[in-house]
Amino acid sequence: MAGNYSNIAQKAWTTWSIDPSVIGGTVVFSLIYLALVLYRQRKYAWKSSISFWHPLSFLFGVLIVLFALISPIDTVADTYLFSVHMLQHILIGVIAPPFLLKGLDEECVELLMSQKYFKSFAYVVMNPISAALLYNTAWLTWHAPPIEDAALYNNGIHITEHLTLIAVGIVFFWPLFKETEKHTFLPLSNLAKVIYLFVNMLPMTGVALLLMMTKTPLYSFYGNRAKFFGLTPVEDVNIGGVIMFFAHKIVFVPLMIVYFYRELIRGRFAPRDDYQEPVSSDHYQQPRV
Repeated sequence: MAGNYSNIAQKAWTTWSIDPSVIGGTVVFSLIYLALVLYRQRKYAWKSSISFWHPLSFLFGVLIVLFALISPIDTVADTYLFSVHMLQHILIGVIAPPFLLKGLDEECVELLMSQKYFKSFAYVVMNPISAALLYNTAWLTWHAPPIEDAALYNNGIHITEHLTLIAVGIVFFWPLFKETEKHTFLPLSNLAKVIYLFVNMLPMTGVALLLMMTKTPLYSFYGNRAKFFGLTPVEDVNIGGVIMFFAHKIVFVPLMIVYFYRELIRGRFAPRDDYQEPVSSDHYQQPRV
């Protein structure tokens, strides 16, 4: 029996999930980005060319999404283990969005903001308050057991779940990066960015702790399939909680350190309002007697 379980697990870890909807969606998204970059190159050719790092960042983000959705991670996540499903969500909803967003330079963002409807959308949805609410609501909602089970049983809901996590990830990071931060009605200082990231770690940390400490299998879809990987259903959920707990911190904490450091540098070297130039001795005059 143990040998059969091992064979099932081994087969799952070597089975790729080539979903036409994933491939097609990725191609369309990439073509839209390519069209934007080419238009930007024509419109701002007099100014500068887009840095090589921006398309490279976008490509890396796309590859992360593809890896999460067509590799054996998808096979295991959609059939056997909640913990791997959580890893998949972290990849597409937390790791990939910053890279996708950094694919835009300031000129690309200006072109997007020149579109009236996108500008209105950005100011309403991509400000820090709305972004935080959307991000946390999406993560908390989709990982509620009844809704997660519904997504796993229904492919249409499942696709919607993945698209939502990618979208709210991009929205969440919009107020943080220099290319996009000014295009919101509430720009954040470096210190405010630290607070923004810290506050938005708290809901995810709370959910992660609940998953880590639960003594009951929360997701009925998986049944007892974790046994094929040497785990109980409860252990599988606990591991999913551990992944959720650390994954957000792996991304958020380094960003917090960067922004805090920038705040220190700005505070140290910024000119003071009450600063006065010292009077040179050459300009000092002795009082007349």
